[in-house]
Amino acid sequence: MSAPATSLILLGATREGLDIATGDGVLRLIEVQRAGGRRLAVLDYLNARPELRRPAA
Repeated sequence: MSAPATSLILLGATREGLDIATGDGVLRLIEVQRAGGRRLAVLDYLNARPELRRPAA
C-alpha cells in the first residue's frame, strides 16, 4: 500500500534554495532535476524559468 499523496507548501525561494514545509519541519532543496534533465542549482533553474517567478510585493 502506498502513502497518500500530499500537497507541497512552498515557504520561500531564495538564492540558497527552495524551502518546502514537511510534517517534521522544513526541507531546503538546493538542487532540482526535471525528468530527463540534468541537475541544476535552484538559482540557475529559476533564472532559466521566468514564468515561475513572481514580482516582489
